[in-house]
Amino acid sequence: GIFDDVKSEPVGPIRTEWWNPAWTPITGEPGGNHLCLDLVPATGGQRGQVICWVHDDSVRELVAPSFSALFEQLADGLEAG
Repeated sequence: GIFDDVKSEPVGPIRTEWWNPAWTPITGEPGGNHLCLDLVPATGGQRGQVICWVHDDSVRELVAPSFSALFEQLADGLEAG
């Protein structure tokens, strides 16, 4: 409940909470930043979209419209070098 009154600044169809328990981390790094599956998107979003959550920044960005699209982006990037 520490961040209940703190809002984020979403870029795309992402809720405005600072953190939501239905944002399931799928990656992480020592600084506490994550890519998350968004299981409760805002209006216009898709359940399972991938968002970027940075612990010390209020911006939340849409990375991919789905988990499979994230892997397609990864594969395309690897093939492109």
